[in-house]
Amino acid sequence: MMKDPNGPWFVYILRCRDHSLYTGITTDPQRRLNEHNSEKTGARYTRGRRPVFMVYLEPFPSRSAAARQEHIIKKMSLSRKNLLVQGQQGNPPAEEISPKGTVACWNYSFDDVS
Repeated sequence: MMKDPNGPWFVYILRCRDHSLYTGITTDPQRRLNEHNSEKTGARYTRGRRPVFMVYLEPFPSRSAAARQEHIIKKMSLSRKNLLVQGQQGNPPAEEISPKGTVACWNYSFDDVS
């Protein structure tokens, strides 16, 4: 698989205030989290469900690989997504990342990916 010059890309899952989950992709998880919690930017879905917290983060070498995984996750049931977030799919559990924090997630710190 060819490495994306804009990468790495990440698939992320946000937990919203109403406990629903939102899945997306980005090259900059901290920026995207801030956008989701901003008054003017972020997805329409998350605007009325703030604050949102990043509970899952997975790196990919290219946008296409991240988009494929995003599609797979979006098709999962809520219970399966919750298992993924809890780390019960053979992966280490992701820690919640607060809108103002820089907590490491999946052995990645936002400082490592900038």
